[in-house]
Amino acid sequence: MYVAPYQVRVEALFSAETFLGWLGEKTDAVAALSADVQKQITGKAAQKAERWCSLKENGDTARGRLVAASFVKGEPGRTEPLKEGEPVAARQSMIGFVWEFATSPAPQTLEVQWWEWQPEFTTLPMKIFFGSQSDTVEMSRALPFAKWRNEGRLAPPKPLAEVPSLPPQTYLPVPVASAVWLVIGLVYYVMRNRTGRKPRGGWLGMVIAWLFVALLLSPMGVMHVRNPADKVAAPVTTANDASRIAGPLLRNIYRAFDYHTESQVYDSLARSVDGELLRKLYLDTTQALAIDDREGTRVKVSDVDVQIDKVTPGRDLAFTAEGQWTAMGTVGHWGHSHTRVNRYNAKVTIKPVGSEWKISGIEVLELRRL
Repeated sequence: MYVAPYQVRVEALFSAETFLGWLGEKTDAVAALSADVQKQITGKAAQKAERWCSLKENGDTARGRLVAASFVKGEPGRTEPLKEGEPVAARQSMIGFVWEFATSPAPQTLEVQWWEWQPEFTTLPMKIFFGSQSDTVEMSRALPFAKWRNEGRLAPPKPLAEVPSLPPQTYLPVPVASAVWLVIGLVYYVMRNRTGRKPRGGWLGMVIAWLFVALLLSPMGVMHVRNPADKVAAPVTTANDASRIAGPLLRNIYRAFDYHTESQVYDSLARSVDGELLRKLYLDTTQALAIDDREGTRVKVSDVDVQIDKVTPGRDLAFTAEGQWTAMGTVGHWGHSHTRVNRYNAKVTIKPVGSEWKISGIEVLELRRL
């Protein structure tokens, strides 16, 4: 079981030879199973195993599902990558299942429940990974559950990085209707004053009436103009200034994928990415963080190093930063910890949206998986 903020992933591995017996499949244990045969078998296995595992968080049932069933080469603790389309013998492989459950950012108590007990086994060992630590527990037919208590051992998720903002802009309300009315009054006063004719009640009464009408018109036709006293944002022209802005924005892209529901990821991405880019960036990053294209095995990025080498100013304070960034992360799968390092050479376009900087475009020039 892999415990992380917002998600718990449970994996189970069974001897393929034994599992095929449970399915009633008669196969030669040493004969290689083709990719098509493997797909047929895992399809049946997934239907059979859908409800084998459940999870409770703090006493409440967690929402989850079986997300993958596949052949795994090797033995428990000594699994090997199985290439796409590679045939494998039942005696040399296992059948693995992955369940994924949505949890809170920092679950305090987790209880795994196991509902399938074949006559061949009465105990089920489980290793629980959380951060850089692990626990080992065991479930049995008599006690088919295992509890894990956080007790402060699982670090809370990192917050989004604070992005340098533009100087705040304020706007002054200008009552256009009142201003027009007062100008008309001024013109009227000048014209009447030249002729020497005074209005009835004298000028004082006229001015009071005119100001009263101007007050009534003040909520109408209000136009907001930028406050000339506000500080004006300077164009970004140096690599240092661009790095100061681009660095937190790019780190926030990976922080957003610490969440596991699509809506949460989108909401977090929207803090640093302009709306038109959101969908493409979500799909591209999901693919980049996936390991071996398996569901439920997303790389958790722990470090992002950004280096900007060139800046090209654009219109309305927008700019394009050209350079590279390196994303390093790890993922646990079948009891192993995999390290993934991606290095991008790219052009990143950043523009002001309101008082915040946001990424509006990314052009990847080169991607290397180290």
